[in-house]
Amino acid sequence: MGEAVERVALVTHQIPEVAGEVLAQVLAVLEQRGVRVLLPPGERIKHPDVYPEETQECCEVSREQIAEADLCLVLGGDGTMLRTLRLTRDLGVPVAGVNLGRVGFLAAIRRDRVAEDLPVCWKGGSWLTLFWGWPRG
Repeated sequence: MGEAVERVALVTHQIPEVAGEVLAQVLAVLEQRGVRVLLPPGERIKHPDVYPEETQECCEVSREQIAEADLCLVLGGDGTMLRTLRLTRDLGVPVAGVNLGRVGFLAAIRRDRVAEDLPVCWKGGSWLTLFWGWPRG
């Protein structure tokens, strides 16, 4: 992943309150970089205050349209990562996670380091453990 990140699919924990504060930080970083947010099915309804129906800042997409994302970013624990890896399987989209759970074996970005570590995704990810998934093509 060395190209510019222009579109990010965003998946959050099933309980909306778990991701609330970190979601705001992530969205600020994405907005600052001019990144378009793609929301897989069910995400927009979990966060109606963040994504009101009338806003054009994000876009709900189908599972297949997630393949258009340059990165899928997960805000949650290992369960959310596993759910997202199943969702993105065979789409060729790299997956990076912000750990909001207790264990966090599958997520490389800590919740208290979002602003510092998320830009690593724009540089192509210097850690092997940052990305999960399968290469495109």
